[in-house]
Amino acid sequence: MGRSLGAKEPLASIAAAFVLSIPSLRLMLGSAYSEPFLNSMLFIGLALLLNADRTAGALVIGGLALGLSASAKVSVLPVTGIALVIVLARWIRQGRDRRVALAALLLYAIPVVPWFVVN
Repeated sequence: MGRSLGAKEPLASIAAAFVLSIPSLRLMLGSAYSEPFLNSMLFIGLALLLNADRTAGALVIGGLALGLSASAKVSVLPVTGIALVIVLARWIRQGRDRRVALAALLLYAIPVVPWFVVN
């Protein structure tokens, strides 16, 4: 993801090593906390959205990953929603297929909406 943003080596590798060296992340992997899943889906979704200009599939699956992240913890909902809206607005402004943008939005909403219906 750092390389997609223009970070050159060794900064991208140093940033990844720093995140992996945080003790709480290493200790949470064997527990039942939601944060490892939340963070992995958030980073996967953001990485796919950064590459959405290359393929429509990255936009759609990135929307799903962000939706899964937001469904794990509601506090991430504003971050994922804003990121998706920015990418979808750019997608539509470029004149690309609106059905793909709608699919990404629907796949984002599918894991999130039941949380609000039930609670």
